[in-house]
Amino acid sequence: MLAEEQEVEEGNAFGDAVRKAKEAGEKEFEFEGKTYKVEEAELEESKGCACGNTECACESEEVEDEEEVTEEVEDEEEVTEEVEAEEEVTEEVEAEEEVTEEVEDEVTEVTEEVEAEDEVTEEVEDEEEVTEEVEAEEEVTEEVEDEVTEEEEAEEEEEVEAEEEEAEEEEPEVNVEEVSEELELEIVTESEMAVSNYQDEVHAKLQNIIDASNRKPSTNPGFFSFVSESVQNDFKALNEADQATVLKAVEGQGFLSEGQIVSLWNTSLTQVQESDLPVIALMPAEYKETWDKLSEGKRTELIAQSKFHNTNSKYEVKTFWQTRDMRETSINMDKVSSMNESNIHMSAKPLLVYHTT
Repeated sequence: MLAEEQEVEEGNAFGDAVRKAKEAGEKEFEFEGKTYKVEEAELEESKGCACGNTECACESEEVEDEEEVTEEVEDEEEVTEEVEAEEEVTEEVEAEEEVTEEVEDEVTEVTEEVEAEDEVTEEVEDEEEVTEEVEAEEEVTEEVEDEVTEEEEAEEEEEVEAEEEEAEEEEPEVNVEEVSEELELEIVTESEMAVSNYQDEVHAKLQNIIDASNRKPSTNPGFFSFVSESVQNDFKALNEADQATVLKAVEGQGFLSEGQIVSLWNTSLTQVQESDLPVIALMPAEYKETWDKLSEGKRTELIAQSKFHNTNSKYEVKTFWQTRDMRETSINMDKVSSMNESNIHMSAKPLLVYHTT
């Protein structure tokens, strides 16, 4: 403090010396043993602090204030950099979530493709099974024909031998050649009749197989055989959704009386509404449009599948729908049917009969 006060006093004394020299009209003056020019001294004084000292403590305080402001600015810049770093981390997290969603979509697509391939494989296996059955029937038919032919030939030979012996015993004078010709004619006739009868039987059996394959199955449920006509009419009056619900509750339960069937019927229709089920209420929005377009049968099938999964949270429900096949698909049995018919028609060709003379 003393040094500062001394500097202030010296500054004031110097200023007084300048003013006195200027008032006296002098161009130079002396101060503390040194000579100064008046104009330069005035200029130096004007550049100094308001206290009259060119190098006072005020400037140091201003410099310190500026340094504090600079430090605050630097602190704000550091905060800004931290905020920008957090924003970059947020963007990276969002990008990872998008990648995760894309991977989930790809997994869903691959799952659907695998299921479609499995369906095609099942259809091909069904066609192969039908082909094997037809081939087995053809082999059995050939074996039966061979056995019948062998038996008939053996019987015919025995009959011919017996007739020849009788002819020799009863008419020893008869011409042997004439008798042989007559017997050959009789043999050919009986053989043709036997083969013709066998062909008729085979054709009849094959026609029955063809008619059975072309016959349309009954559309009535199996439990119609155990209920009265009034109960049948009540079932037909239900809408498709309620019919599907009743069938699901009744079919596969074994032998039931009419009272038991009606009881299961009423219980199934009084269960929780579809929209109240968590698997429907928590369904993600991207699946609702497809769900609304599904048939009642497909909806019932998917709801039945959900009973084997945990669907109490949004995540579990989303996982369930991501792994479902929501396409209206059905096994195309037209190919199998056409293949059956073609194989049956091939096996139904008339048999060739060889006459021995």
